[in-house]
Amino acid sequence: DDLASRYDIVIAEGAGSPTEINLRAGDYVNLGLARHAGMPAVVVGDIDRGGVFAAFFGTVALLCPEDQALIAGFVVNKFRGNLELLAPG
Repeated sequence: DDLASRYDIVIAEGAGSPTEINLRAGDYVNLGLARHAGMPAVVVGDIDRGGVFAAFFGTVALLCPEDQALIAGFVVNKFRGNLELLAPG
């Protein structure tokens, strides 16, 4: 709250998965912080591991509607090569 009162933009990095349903109540490092601060969230996926679009879809599907509403976008991390390969996604 203090940072948000002093700055126009505050960026916070989460840790681990935001979809650990059994840990949601005590989550303060992922969407718990976003819920508290009322800030949008960006989901980052590692394309090197494969299945990044399925991971994005699964992540959002497992979130409750309240948390789904916080998702502002997605970032494909570690992409190398022709950007046209991502065009269908």
